Amino acid sequence: MAELIPLEYRIQAARQELVHRWITVGVVAAMIAGAGLATTFAWRARKTSALAALQKQYQSKSVLIAQAKELEARRVNLAERSHKLSALQNDNVLLSLLGIVSRSFSDNDCLQFVEVEAHDLQPGAKPTEKEYSVRIRGITASDTTHSRLLENLTETGKKATPRIDVPLGEKQLKTMLDGEVTVFDITCKEPQTKGT
Repeated sequence: MAELIPLEYRIQAARQELVHRWITVGVVAAMIAGAGLATTFAWRARKTSALAALQKQYQSKSVLIAQAKELEARRVNLAERSHKLSALQNDNVLLSLLGIVSRSFSDNDCLQFVEVEAHDLQPGAKPTEKEYSVRIRGITASDTTHSRLLENLTETGKKATPRIDVPLGEKQLKTMLDGEVTVFDITCKEPQTKGT
């Protein structure tokens, strides 16, 4: 019976069967590819949201880390300041210089400002050696009281340890409520040793 079916019909039937197979294979491949793409997009969306969550967490932690570093820097600064203050409390030279200033003032004098500076000496000097200067700014009742203050400072500075030289400094007359007063600005230093 098969011999009675013309060859063209057989070829056409084989062709249709092959086309059906290719369509079936193409549909299955498209479904598999679609499922793969959907899975990939879902995985990528999960990873993106996880990355965004990690970035948010990192930013919040980095803010905390920055605040912690700032707090640590403040504590170190405070520790250094308290160390300097304790060193100043034990600095006999500083206390002696402040004592010279306080003993030299009388009831007719008014201290407005005192500044004590300690300068390290030239390279090669002993670490314990320092140069000190004391800047004093204030008011005296008159030229006479200003002269007396300079004499007191000079005498006390010669006898004190460390010794300090007292220059004339700057002075000017100024009118205030009580009348004319003498405003002065003096910078006292350690005497220069000969040969320097």
